Amino acid sequence: MEDLSGFQNRLQVAVSAVRESTIREAIVLHHDEADGLTSAALTKLALSSLGLEMRLICLDKLYPEVIEDIESGRPRVIAYVDLGSAHVDWLVKANTAHGLILVLDHHDSASKQDPMLHNLNPELYGFSGEKDASSATVAYLFAKTVDPKLSSYAHLATIGALELPGETQGLNLIAVKDAKDRGLRDSGKGDLKIEARGMNLTRTRASSLLNVLGSVGYYRNGPEMGIEACTTGFSEQTIEKGKEFEEERKQANRRMLSTITKDGLSQKKSIQWFHAQENYKGMGGKVVGSFCSYLRYQRVVNPVKYL
Repeated sequence: MEDLSGFQNRLQVAVSAVRESTIREAIVLHHDEADGLTSAALTKLALSSLGLEMRLICLDKLYPEVIEDIESGRPRVIAYVDLGSAHVDWLVKANTAHGLILVLDHHDSASKQDPMLHNLNPELYGFSGEKDASSATVAYLFAKTVDPKLSSYAHLATIGALELPGETQGLNLIAVKDAKDRGLRDSGKGDLKIEARGMNLTRTRASSLLNVLGSVGYYRNGPEMGIEACTTGFSEQTIEKGKEFEEERKQANRRMLSTITKDGLSQKKSIQWFHAQENYKGMGGKVVGSFCSYLRYQRVVNPVKYL
């Protein structure tokens, strides 16, 4: 059964823990897709409002070396955003510095009791992480708990929630309602248009731009540009950079497909693969993964082997 009151109480407990802590430094580790960038922006706004200095780190996945390095230094507020839920046992075990750990995520998780851990996952309160709440929605509700004035960023949660299939439901509806009160409009083309905080584009386009900034621009300041766009608006420069990255990805995928069509895939008994060489240089692993998702439906791929 869904327990909205319980989840809201848990958010309040986490906010109070940060407020009452003597720790004034935070690190936000976040995923590289639109949901990760929007939720990181919301978390940054919330923690800044609480007076914390912070550093943001974008990851395509959670690496053990990063966790051990971050959690073994001086005590900090460490926020895992759109990642971390599956590894709460590991996060607690690695916390030798006794930092305050926040997990703002919607992926499958386990209940773990530890005084330094605040696992703000709605799945632990009966909601579906696949339908009811994106990480951006979780981060938005956290930010709104910190300061109701941060409701003016509700549109960011509606962008992040686009990664979830089907109609908007559950906790995501809270963000949509708040956003519609503050500049989210029907585009007339089956989409919602954002007219708030320096934005004047549909949330679908905003999501596409953030996805490409985070993945194609992974090693080239793309995630930072995306988070800046979330908090201050999409400048012409940011939009143009997003378009450049989209074209770069398109050309890289075309080159890779042409090479594979010409030379075929390397084969073993149960697996098949290709070597991308320098084709995706400067891009994150998500770009290659998306290409593989497309490639698996092509004739050159043996459907009974792993790719």
